[in-house]
Amino acid sequence: MIWVDWVILAIIGVSALISLLRGFVREALSLAGWIGAFFVAKAFYEPFAELLVDHIPTNSIRLGVAWVGLFVITLVCAGILNYMIGKMIDKVGLSGMDRLLGMFFGAARGVLICALLVLGLKQFTPVPKDEWWGQSSLIPHMEIVAEWFYDQLEDVYPDLKEGEEDDGNPITIDEQVILEQTILNTLDSEQN
Repeated sequence: MIWVDWVILAIIGVSALISLLRGFVREALSLAGWIGAFFVAKAFYEPFAELLVDHIPTNSIRLGVAWVGLFVITLVCAGILNYMIGKMIDKVGLSGMDRLLGMFFGAARGVLICALLVLGLKQFTPVPKDEWWGQSSLIPHMEIVAEWFYDQLEDVYPDLKEGEEDDGNPITIDEQVILEQTILNTLDSEQN
């Protein structure tokens, strides 16, 4: 194992520890709040932005303020609900099992965070060409998790599919990276 593997393990460990302290119900409600806030903002930001026309004349700023405003308002409401339900759970006495389940939830969240970081680095930076990337024991596993998560998102949110090949199959992330690299190499050779 090299340093990046230890960083991945630290992220997973910290996430598991935080969830152990907070408990499963609070963590699950928190995640639901974030997801709900995203969908509320996405669904209603345009009608909400129309209400702001008199106050914000620039369309792009108005849309951004509407999206962020709805997101934050929904997140705050979810946080208040989470707090109240958490207090009820403390009174009922489910905290031991709740915290144990929370630890597993936190570990899974840590793995997902690491997988998404690896995916982002792979997609948008030249970091995968570095020697340490290839030496990592955990990065290949994070890539598998990221691919799985992306596939799940495409099933729920079909707008994520950006392009289709001639055979009708979606372009994979690896194929997209190769295509982008080919385009960049072509542009570099034309400049020289």
